[in-house]
Amino acid sequence: MSSENLSFSQVIKTDPENAYRAFTNATQLRGWLCNVATVVPRPGGRLYLWWESGYYTSGEYITAEPGKETSFTWFGKGEPSPTKVEVSFTPQDSGTLVEVKHKGLGSGEEWEKSHSEFDKGWRNALENLNSVFTTGEDLRFVSRPMLGIIIDEFNEQIAEKLGLTSAEGTRIGGTVKGMGAEAAGIQENDVMTSLGGMPTVDFESLNQALNARKAGDTVEVVYYRDGGQKKL
Repeated sequence: MSSENLSFSQVIKTDPENAYRAFTNATQLRGWLCNVATVVPRPGGRLYLWWESGYYTSGEYITAEPGKETSFTWFGKGEPSPTKVEVSFTPQDSGTLVEVKHKGLGSGEEWEKSHSEFDKGWRNALENLNSVFTTGEDLRFVSRPMLGIIIDEFNEQIAEKLGLTSAEGTRIGGTVKGMGAEAAGIQENDVMTSLGGMPTVDFESLNQALNARKAGDTVEVVYYRDGGQKKL
């Protein structure tokens, strides 16, 4: 199977040593890339990263040259096989040029999801790294979309009482005053089945639909009320 590489770059407003630490220090990694990090930044040292979405990856550092470069293997949840990440740090007048190369991705249908997620993930991550160094703002929180809903229990018995034939969906227990769901007209006992074209059949799929968006986006919501399907 042939392999493919993805390349990304971002000028970060800091010096190469600080930029290097962002990829090799567990506390700094949590500050811009992931939610949990355990790293031993030396050749042969382990690397483990975890995200609230449930995705995680593990690997091993191959190179670790402070202020110059680092590389590590990467084998994430659901991915067909391990890949490799190479990161270089080049001084610039305005800071440090950080170049990330994600190598060894396969081709074909089994790799389509990984290609898409790596491409989006690294672009967003490097943008966030620059924001953290420039303004101190973590875009994962600043741009995090929030519907303003309270999720309630939903099962076949409740679905039957609501006049529905299926218990797939997110049942709304209430809305948060002043937020988007209330403003749009979402009500208690509405059962949301999709957001922005993505299914919301359970809590995990709702999170995935939200993670595909940013604060301020306007999205179509499909839901059931009084036994009938509605959109807003």
